[in-house]
Amino acid sequence: MVHRHRAIERFHPVDEVLREVFSRISPIVETERVRPLDAIGRVLAADVFSPVSRPPADASHMDGYAVRSRDTEGASEERPVRLRLDGHVNLPNVSGPPLAPGRARRILTGGLLPEGADAVVPQEEVEVVGEEIALKRPAAPYQYVDRKGSDVVEGLLVARRGEVVRPVKAALLETLGVRRIEVFRRPVVSVLAIGSELTDDPEEAGDGKTLNTHA
Repeated sequence: MVHRHRAIERFHPVDEVLREVFSRISPIVETERVRPLDAIGRVLAADVFSPVSRPPADASHMDGYAVRSRDTEGASEERPVRLRLDGHVNLPNVSGPPLAPGRARRILTGGLLPEGADAVVPQEEVEVVGEEIALKRPAAPYQYVDRKGSDVVEGLLVARRGEVVRPVKAALLETLGVRRIEVFRRPVVSVLAIGSELTDDPEEAGDGKTLNTHA
């Protein structure tokens, strides 16, 4: 039996062919839940809202001392205000006991302000005198303080349905404690290479045969 190929009657414009192909494609509706870092390059199937605020509480913007701003009123070069040292903030997410009037607590960048404190004095502006610090100018309320939720507030929409997850967004979601996000199933794509000159056998490549490296 002799097989004859149909002659090409006419070439179709690319746009026309693409419209025909796309008309036969059904949107992907199946979804799965994966970790944000495993979703890079995937398409979100649902909005994502922040489960927490960042910072979770008022936090220090500088290395220095947490103080009550009212305790520093009237401080000057001529009449420094002295505050007694009251330990230090040990962990980034632990503020420690409330800060009593007339006290100051050592704090590092990112440390949570103890209850009662509303300002941070940078260490460069402080003179340590024994168990006290001397301030030569008053501290304004909330100076060098990153307010609770100033970066992200709880409930904020941080990623939208239909958005492609990029590395920066995945890192943000991980930081916010988002453990799983819903993404659309990956599409299944096939590549077909046709032609009698193609071969999958490297030994046959050459002499009119081309190794098929596309499918």
